Amino acid sequence: MGWRVAILSSIAILSTLLLCYSCSPPGNSKLHIQGETMGTYYSIRCISKEHNAEALKKSIDSLLTVVNASMSTYEPNSNISLINKAEVSPERSTWIKIDPHMNRVFRAAKHLHQLSNKHFDPTIMPLVNAYGFGYTEKGATLPDEAAIDSLLQLIDFDSFVLRTRTDTTYICKTTPHTQLDFSAIAKGYGVDQICEFLYNKGIKNYLVDIGGELRAKGKNHKSQIWSVGIDTPSDTLKQRQLHTALRLDDRGIATSGNYRNFYVRDGVKYAHTIDPFSGKPASNRLLSASIVAYNCMIADALATACMVMGVEKAIQFVEENQQLEAYFIYSDEKGNLSTYQTPSLEIISQ
Repeated sequence: MGWRVAILSSIAILSTLLLCYSCSPPGNSKLHIQGETMGTYYSIRCISKEHNAEALKKSIDSLLTVVNASMSTYEPNSNISLINKAEVSPERSTWIKIDPHMNRVFRAAKHLHQLSNKHFDPTIMPLVNAYGFGYTEKGATLPDEAAIDSLLQLIDFDSFVLRTRTDTTYICKTTPHTQLDFSAIAKGYGVDQICEFLYNKGIKNYLVDIGGELRAKGKNHKSQIWSVGIDTPSDTLKQRQLHTALRLDDRGIATSGNYRNFYVRDGVKYAHTIDPFSGKPASNRLLSASIVAYNCMIADALATACMVMGVEKAIQFVEENQQLEAYFIYSDEKGNLSTYQTPSLEIISQ
């Protein structure tokens, strides 16, 4: 669908565990809808006796196509591409008309940028490309210190300005060559849009998954609250290995990690999560950050932010923001796997 597959697929895919015990609700039927979007898969499990999976899939595919056309950097006429290509000069600013999807995500991104103390920064794209995790080949070239210093001048989310006039919203940028990249928030937003669609259709029991970012509501076909799993973070395991499972109801969850999308050059590992402060791939003891939040868009962005923060700052961050729940897997001083979880997180197995 035109998204950066390497970046998106690197986020840890959470296993859907249909752990359930009692009988199916009478008169209801389980539906499973699958497809592709944003360079990855989507999977929807829901309960409905009134809807047809084929008809739902058609509407969901149309919805995701519209979202993709708004925020895909590979679509030359998408909102985000037009914003990125807009020229900036001392004499004139170019205002780009944006659609409702871009409007919502941009406003949310601004809020999460500030909430995370700028560890979530959608203007990281020039550095992502420089390290080969965007449009360029992985490891083909590496930026030197001078190039990094130059590219850091383009990491400036504050240079993007939103304006609304007569029910129409526009964006302009004030710094030349800055670029937006919503790959660390758009999948979560897509999940939320599907959930809203299902709810408006009268479907109150569902689990929606786009490339490992999930949101659940209600119960599965055996009247059990939906359960999801978090993988063991390892870049050596040939197959995914479940680390823990938790219950998820009326919340979104996203996991970010640097153990799937990386390359090694001259003995040095370069992972896809770029630190917007140093301009280099994030390197710390945090291996996997799972965030549970009110919706999946928030979880998506803040999971990435926590990976940039590292263990100590990430723990402090979630403890200061008690509306969030978190499960962190990290390497301790001896190199062993350790975990941190917020007290209210309902863990099933570990």
